[in-house]
Amino acid sequence: MPLIYSKSEIVSDIVRLLDLKEPEAGIIRSALYVKFPFDLLHIVHRQLCLVHPLGIENESHKPKSEAEKHNIIKALAACDGHRIRTAVALHIGVRTLYRKIKQFNLL
Repeated sequence: MPLIYSKSEIVSDIVRLLDLKEPEAGIIRSALYVKFPFDLLHIVHRQLCLVHPLGIENESHKPKSEAEKHNIIKALAACDGHRIRTAVALHIGVRTLYRKIKQFNLL
């Protein structure tokens, strides 16, 4: 089941994925929020997550397995639960993804 994000969360994540700094980030954030409909923002966000799959933070404060589980959950949500696309986005094999899903009880 995909996660539901608000328009402002999607816009902020797009700006983060594009690695923009102020003042450009503020300008782009405003333009995206005002000019783009929610559906289009959602599509742009999903595509950015696929090409920049680890729009997933490096969570060094978490144990590796917890960070890995979080990354898989986030990637599955970005890919609307499509496991093959998720595996491609994470740069892992489909079998590895299935094994990790089973390991972390994400079924």
